[in-house]
Amino acid sequence: MPTPSPQPATPAIGTFLNASFPCPVCTQTERRVVSNRGRNQQVLTTVICTSCGLVHSHPMPTREELDAFYTSSYRLSYKSSF
Repeated sequence: MPTPSPQPATPAIGTFLNASFPCPVCTQTERRVVSNRGRNQQVLTTVICTSCGLVHSHPMPTREELDAFYTSSYRLSYKSSF
């Protein structure tokens, strides 16, 4: 039986991070992890900007990743349909 692949390391809730990109609202880089799981317990790190309070995924997905998700996965994951 094959060994399952290890899950990527996710930062613990409450951990402070310095993002590699500035906040799109206030341009600060410090974030705090508020969640490390998404829907159906999938790995998804969600952070809050410690300056202005903007909440977003970390890292933020690229335009190409968003296009691929909404084209192939969104309806099945969130609407339970194709």
